[in-house]
Amino acid sequence: QELELEQEQQQQEQEQEQQQQQPSSDVLYQQALARAMEMDFTDLMELGILEVRSVDRFMRPIVWITPKYLPNDHVDLDRLFSFFIFMLDPIVRQDYIVVYTHTDANLARFPFSWLRKVYGLFARPYNKNLKNLLVVEPTIWLRGLFALMWPFMSPKFWRKLKYCFSLSDLFLYVDPTECDIPQAVIHTDPKLLRPRVSSLESVMKNGPPRLFVDSLRYLSERGQGVPSLFRAPHDTSDVERLHALYESLKPVDLSTVKKPCIVGALLKSFLFSLPEPICTFELFDNFLEANKEEHPVDAVRTLMSTLPAGHKRVAIDLLALL
Repeated sequence: QELELEQEQQQQEQEQEQQQQQPSSDVLYQQALARAMEMDFTDLMELGILEVRSVDRFMRPIVWITPKYLPNDHVDLDRLFSFFIFMLDPIVRQDYIVVYTHTDANLARFPFSWLRKVYGLFARPYNKNLKNLLVVEPTIWLRGLFALMWPFMSPKFWRKLKYCFSLSDLFLYVDPTECDIPQAVIHTDPKLLRPRVSSLESVMKNGPPRLFVDSLRYLSERGQGVPSLFRAPHDTSDVERLHALYESLKPVDLSTVKKPCIVGALLKSFLFSLPEPICTFELFDNFLEANKEEHPVDAVRTLMSTLPAGHKRVAIDLLALL
């Protein structure tokens, strides 16, 4: 028994010595960064695989990753890894968001061992300031891959991971009016562009949706005079929870919401989910031109009278709130 204990102790000492001899992940990352800074990535930049082209309302950079633009032939994984380091290292030193568009992506050519290696090097410097990882159109295969990587990822990472099955899901986190969204995200799979509701007229046929009515009532009572009502920082998880309750037709009591900006964001998510603007695509340019008229209020009032009934109802209710 003493011999077994001695052998076990020797084995532990050998393992500790091997670990001490191996460079840490921070050292390996710095080495990889140094190599990346000496390389030319002009061709990969032109493909649009990874772009940092906008910020959100909190001035956090938004990183757009679109693997569908990768060449169909052989991909040099080590060079691709270096490219990501080269592009992201200046960004991850501050809070940032990643939007990954999985539409038409073929990740089968990326070995699991390589993905695990990448996460191992990225984990510490990149996870700290990552606020959200938004995955657009996640397939069953991709969600299964994330499940396989569960043991290697921290609990904080899973709280940051958000699946977006439609653009309206994405717009809960990224305001399309404030961000320069890549065309690859806008011109994506048709089912992503399909709205949650068939048309505004069909939705309003039996009266305004409960979410819309409740939000307006709450904001008219508790949102008046609140600065930056529709732009103030808020917890997106609260908006998601309320949105899910309304979609499942469960009872919702907005009076328990303490921050009006939460309900303001909920109302915005409803408006983003509409199949077309309240002013309609057909009259959109007319409304823009109306602001240039000598009497813009009269011009807008005339255009309002030509809106379909459902659109007019929503517009009037919103204007009453504003």
